[in-house]
Amino acid sequence: MGIVRISRLQSQGRTWNNSPPDDPLGLAEDGWEFLESNPRDSLDGTRSPDISLLIAKPLTPITRPGGPGDAELSDRTSGSEMSDSSVSLNTAMNMETPHDREIRSILALSDSVRASLTENLSLGSDTIRLTQFLNSVLADEVHDGRSLSFDTLLKAHLDKLLQDLLDPLKKPDPVPGTIFAVMTAAKSLEKSWRARFKERYADIDKRRLSAMLSNGALRDVTFAALSADNVVTWKAKQVTPACEVEDSYKFRPGQWWLNISCAHRDGVVDNDQEKPTKGKYGIAALPLLTGEEESLEDRKIKYIRRSLHRAQMHIPLMSKVGCRMRILRGYQLRSLFAPIGGVRYDGLYILRQYGLKLDEFTELYRLELTMERIESQKPLALLQRIPKPAQLDQWTLYQKFEKDKITQMYGETRSTQWYLTNQEEEAARSRWHADHNPSEEFGVDVSADKFEPKRRRSLVRLSLPEDKWHAARIKDPTDEPTPER
Repeated sequence: MGIVRISRLQSQGRTWNNSPPDDPLGLAEDGWEFLESNPRDSLDGTRSPDISLLIAKPLTPITRPGGPGDAELSDRTSGSEMSDSSVSLNTAMNMETPHDREIRSILALSDSVRASLTENLSLGSDTIRLTQFLNSVLADEVHDGRSLSFDTLLKAHLDKLLQDLLDPLKKPDPVPGTIFAVMTAAKSLEKSWRARFKERYADIDKRRLSAMLSNGALRDVTFAALSADNVVTWKAKQVTPACEVEDSYKFRPGQWWLNISCAHRDGVVDNDQEKPTKGKYGIAALPLLTGEEESLEDRKIKYIRRSLHRAQMHIPLMSKVGCRMRILRGYQLRSLFAPIGGVRYDGLYILRQYGLKLDEFTELYRLELTMERIESQKPLALLQRIPKPAQLDQWTLYQKFEKDKITQMYGETRSTQWYLTNQEEEAARSRWHADHNPSEEFGVDVSADKFEPKRRRSLVRLSLPEDKWHAARIKDPTDEPTPER
């Protein structure tokens, strides 16, 4: 690449990483040779002695994510535009062009950093990789003329990455020098992309939604109706036949859809209701979209559902104790392992026990299913990280599109009623999670991530109009001040 310019934050009155004077910022540790530095405008436009425009060259050639050394990034893709839910992993890999692989790797890097910012107010383990990538793109943008394409920017959600990097709510106080340097590069890139792409950058979410509707996450499904109790239904226009449980290799734990109709379209279930999918020899799949889950020992969970109607008690499961089935979880399920948006496939389970009771006083049926997760599958603690940030971008667009559809078809009053119902349900789920947040489940320490409550709170904010956020803000345990360490 040759000589490039890098914005880095100098230490204030201290030696950076104990590096020698001829390498004031420890660039050699990151694989760069320091050449010279000059004063540079700070983020607020003033001249600052703490910020320099560093001129350096790489000690070894730098490649953007997607090279042979970045195979681990491919395993952390978000499953959005570059890896659609209906395409098997092997098929998707075989269909990819080099451009697609580069986008998928950049997207994985973006998701990793954005998740770390949301969870831990840090850049995570990909700090050096992110710094090198941003500096490489910025150098190409300003000097070499080999600019990053709009298609890559859109599909890799780089606009959202820059937003998160510049969001003051996702930074520790005080801001470390490494994050400040990345913020400087992000601000420069955003300014450059806005100037170069103009209205395309301003309308990038509209283009993203259009891609979702044409050949992405919302293809071949259509908004159907809004019921009297404010439940939205979607319908699949084209459906892939549901596969047997023996063919579950066609789906992998962690695959994610915006709603159950999208899962129906792709054939993981055979209907768009909360009903078991029947196979030739048993039950192939069971979506858990509502109700409640309790975690038990030895990879077991207890699913509880209450209803006035016996038909909703999954009667066909009564004779299937001991059988395997695919389990999907929806965001409305009160469970420690439910996704914070959409529907996710969580792997194969064995039905161990079926129980049905009738409360004569309330006339409510109570269904209890005890299920055991089969070993040698991706841990549930890892599945909790899905949907990833890029998928949450799609979820936010989906919610807005759904609200606009309701307003268009049913009027502003019904749209407001639906919106308030959703917020009440979200508040109830947030309270449930606050009461049931565990320290350890299934032998995997999930408290170390401090993941679920923060991600859920951030999603609620995304689903609210900005001017209503503070008024409707939901109380969450993570709002309390963090004790000093």
